[in-house]
Amino acid sequence: MIERWPPRLQRWIARTVEQQVLSSVASLSVARADIAAADTLIGQLETRWTALRQALDAALAPVRFTPRTTVAQALALHPGVVDLLATYQLDRCERCPVRHDESLEELARGHDISLDQLLSRLDGLS
Repeated sequence: MIERWPPRLQRWIARTVEQQVLSSVASLSVARADIAAADTLIGQLETRWTALRQALDAALAPVRFTPRTTVAQALALHPGVVDLLATYQLDRCERCPVRHDESLEELARGHDISLDQLLSRLDGLS
């Protein structure tokens, strides 16, 4: 049917269709580039999210005391340590100028306290 149209009109239609196709192809190329950039950004955000989630999980993880934890570290880890030590008549530990470098194991041994019981009670602090 188009063959019966005047050649000039046929050329105009062909150019117009070609321009629209080229414009669509260019738009698709831009869209593909945008999608690739978005994929990269999503990957970066997922990586950051994972890192933040791990940091939050670590920050919210329960405090664990070990035999090698020093008295100074224990006092810094939880405010309830002062009161717990007071139950063992060690209420001056927070102000002791000499033995903040003493481990909980040394503290237990030196004051005849069950290390397992002390660690269990410290880990039970909330």
